[in-house]
Amino acid sequence: MKRLLMIVFLSLTAYAVFAQENYELSEPDSILDLSKIHPSFPELSAIKVFYRTIKDKTYVVQLGPHSISIKYRNAQYLETDPHYNNGSIVDSHYSKFNLIGKEGLVKEAGKLFAKYLKPEDLGFGKSLRMHFACDSQGKILELIFSYPKQILLPIEAIAQLDTYIRTQCSIKFEPSPLYEGARYIYYGTGFSFEEIYQAAQGQ
Repeated sequence: MKRLLMIVFLSLTAYAVFAQENYELSEPDSILDLSKIHPSFPELSAIKVFYRTIKDKTYVVQLGPHSISIKYRNAQYLETDPHYNNGSIVDSHYSKFNLIGKEGLVKEAGKLFAKYLKPEDLGFGKSLRMHFACDSQGKILELIFSYPKQILLPIEAIAQLDTYIRTQCSIKFEPSPLYEGARYIYYGTGFSFEEIYQAAQGQ
């Protein structure tokens, strides 16, 4: 009986329930001006910025008109928009890229996020996007998460998935002379929240 209780306790603490924050109702720590990057789209020029610390890491939460993006505050490679970084290589031939550990990533996301997802969060086009910076060997250096702002995911759950991806996943791609001398190689992918939810149900 004690062993059974211990197993139940460990399963509950491994994927604890965290408080969900609605950033639209929170006071931002600062406002990010992107008017020089998106001069033709004034609605994209003001991004609300929040800082949230989980254990010893501080994350930057950016609230835009349609989506939320989250990254590690001390990022060295990925800025607000990866496509505007100097020294990066953006490869549009994504068929040449492969995310190693993808199945485990989706299952982990399901375990972390399923309890917070509402039926309307599983609709068409609603997905968790991930933007990776990796080195020439495919090791993931940094990543940015983004998803629709209506979906309320606790920053603690995002932080746990961030740790999982950095330790359990990598990017495989075909070598190319284009990558020589690049500070990092950029790759983006994503999964629908319906797929993530189904993974938690064992489907």
